Amino acid sequence: MKVTARGDALKYLAYGNFILSKSDHKALVIMGSGASIERAVKVAEQLRQEIEALHQTTRVYSILVKKRAPPVVIEGVEPKEIMQSMACIDITLSPEEPEDKEAYGYQEPMPTEEFHKFKAERLAAQEKRRERKNRPPQEGDKERPRGGRGRGGRGVRRYNDTNFQERRGGNRINDGG
Repeated sequence: MKVTARGDALKYLAYGNFILSKSDHKALVIMGSGASIERAVKVAEQLRQEIEALHQTTRVYSILVKKRAPPVVIEGVEPKEIMQSMACIDITLSPEEPEDKEAYGYQEPMPTEEFHKFKAERLAAQEKRRERKNRPPQEGDKERPRGGRGRGGRGVRRYNDTNFQERRGGNRINDGG
């Protein structure tokens, strides 16, 4: 599964959960490069916390990418090609034990007791959030107006600020030009 920096993490989690739990696949490889490495690691950790007894093997490497430099305005000059190194990561999650447990980047599954304790804590926190969200308002609760916090009239202050108008040479709206 190729993870991108802008992709929806919940969709990656749902797909990974399906592949590891409900399909015939023996392993899932999560790949990320450049800015998507962080997202790939987060998705892998979430899957390990949701599915019991997953072995993880991580491989970090770099590749050379050929890029063209922005064109120069001078006529007759061809754009340069630049070789750039890009970091990549492959995370393999599998319910089966790998052949080489001593490999660099191998993590064994979370212990069963710890896994169940962690999952129970997560479910309790989700239930608490759900109860808080669905409870009726009580006396003393601060009521927020609809539409969120707002942004404080972004940009308006600038036109009403007399110091700003003096620096720009007066009020241009009333100056007639």
